[in-house]
This record gives sequence, C-alpha cells and structure tokens, in this order.
Amino acid sequence: MAKWELLYTRLRKGYIPSVTKSRTEIITKFLGDFKRFGMTERDLVNKTPKELSMILLQLCHEKLYAVPYQLLTFNLKYFDAPRFVHKGPTSSIAELSAFHPESQRMFQRLVLPTNRTVSTDTTSAEADITSIPLAHIEKFGVPFSKVWIDFLRWINELPEPQPTVNHESLDGKGTFGYLPSLEKDGSAGQKVMLQRPITANKHLLNNKGNGDGDNEAEASHELGNIFRSRNQKILLISHGGKLADVSMLKWECRKADLTMPKQITFGDSYGVIKERHRRRPVTQNKLPAGDWSVKSLSMWMSLPEYENVPYSQALTDAINTWEVLEETLRRYGVEHLTAKQQLGEIFYKSAFDTVTQAGAIKN
Repeated sequence: MAKWELLYTRLRKGYIPSVTKSRTEIITKFLGDFKRFGMTERDLVNKTPKELSMILLQLCHEKLYAVPYQLLTFNLKYFDAPRFVHKGPTSSIAELSAFHPESQRMFQRLVLPTNRTVSTDTTSAEADITSIPLAHIEKFGVPFSKVWIDFLRWINELPEPQPTVNHESLDGKGTFGYLPSLEKDGSAGQKVMLQRPITANKHLLNNKGNGDGDNEAEASHELGNIFRSRNQKILLISHGGKLADVSMLKWECRKADLTMPKQITFGDSYGVIKERHRRRPVTQNKLPAGDWSVKSLSMWMSLPEYENVPYSQALTDAINTWEVLEETLRRYGVEHLTAKQQLGEIFYKSAFDTVTQAGAIKN
C-alpha cells in the first residue's frame, strides 16, 4: 500500500505529474479500478495534466479511504446552559434536529423536559438555549426516549450512502458536498433550501409520532441490532458540541436504558473549520469573529441566510452547520476532494488504516 499512500500524499499537496507519467500510473496501477467505474483508456485522451492528476487523486482515495458512511449534521437546543454535576446535567434537551446533506432530508423533534425545575428564561443570550415557549414544547413535545427511537428509525430509513468515488467524480463532475447555495448570488440555492426540503418535511415538525406504544428500550435495542448487522458507519457532526451535546445524548440514553449504536461516531465541525481557516492563504479578509459560531462564519463567507422554521431553531442551525463546513473545506481543503471525502479521512482514519492493512496482507 505504500506506493499508493506516497502518491496520494504528493497529489494532496498539489503535485501534478506529466501527462505521460499520469497515464502510465493509471494504466499500470489502477486500470482495473478505472474500468470498474465505467471508464476506458480512451477517456484519458486529451486530458490536461491537472485533469489527469485529479483522476489519480480520486483513484488513490478510492484505494485507501473508500469506506461508505452516512454523513449527518445535528444540533441540540436546551432549556438552560447545560452544566454537568455529580448528579447529572442541570438542564435538559428542548429540541433535536438533524440534516442529511446527501438526500437533503431533515429530522426535527421538540423534547419534553425531563427536569421540571429547569430554567425557562428565554431572554438569555446563550446561543444553545431555546427561545421556543415552554407551553408550545409541552403541547407538541414528546419524551426523549420517543425522540431517540424516531431518530434512529429515521437514520435507518435514509438512502444507502453513495460511493465517494464514481464515474462522475473521475470525470470531474462529482457534486456531492456542494450545495446549490454555492452559486455566485446564492439565490437559487436559497430557493431550493427554503421551498423544497423544508416544505417537503413539514410533516416532521411538531409531530408527536405515530403513538404505537412501543417499549422504547426494547425498540432501541432492536434498532441497535439492525445497525450492528448492517455495520454501516454513521458520522454525526455538530458545531462546538463535542462535550455538551455528546455528553447530554449519552446521559439521556443511559438514563432511559436506550441503545447508543456503536456505529455512530460524533464529530465536531468547530475544530475542523478553525484549523482550515488558520491554514488558509493570507488574504485581505480577517479571520471570522472570535466566537467562531455558525452564524458568524456564515456571514463572513457571505453564505445565503435562511429563514427560521416556525417553532424550530435547531433545524436551521443543523443545515447551516453543513453549509459552513462544506464551504470551508471547498475553499481551504484538498482540491478535487469533496467535503464527504475529506471528512471521511479526518474522522475514520483508523478504520481506513485497518482496511488498507488487511488489503496489504491479502495482497
């Protein structure tokens, strides 16, 4: 595997081989994979050195890091700033929302407070504290155990993750990870995001579920077995929620005897975005605002603003998290690799190393 890793490392750093060398590398090392994606040697004709280096980069990525996984962004809102003491958290979850960029499907639920003594002061400036009236949450919210079961079922029903390398990506037409909002004026993307996905998912908002009366713990374990049998990796990314959001979800699951599938990996976009911005080329624009919030980053990168969904704050933030993360990786990440490809390398490197080592032993 060393020959692929060395070539891949050089290509990621901007190395562009000559036309002859690129064609030779593709034909001698990757011809079988190249044809498997529906490409032929004729497709290499009239390609520029940069186009051929892009094809090589994609083929090396497929060889080293092609482990399919579901990619989602999520966001939690709380009744009060979450603090953890020896008895547990002092607040509880008010809303759980998630966004699946590949299909643009969304999930949103209001959560009944598990601790009735939590503060419901909506004048706080804390970004993670909900401003949704408590009366509305009590009317339309459901217990966390029901929300978690619905969330796992929603993930289980998502379309199978598409391969990160395919005919389109080899031909320079791969688009996953690049939302329509990246057009120059942003208006087309804004129209799509506001009218199609959110309108199509209004049935999810303020929905108490189907009321089937399932035993949540039993249903959770059954879903855990399904995830285990499918062995499908799931990456859940939030912005700045590495400690609070993940700890709160695990606490609520443990308290209700609910299963947290081991296939789920939690990621934090905050660190990824901050590192990429600090490594970007020096420009006249200063770094984003000191808080590095999704809203500040979105404004700094001139991304289109979206209207809030009525009685939902977390859903808009989940969508914006993906847009800010994707745009950062597009601008300051590895050229010719989509956001999903780059995130796979960041959060699943150990899994990829296991796969490549097994392949090396097999070969």
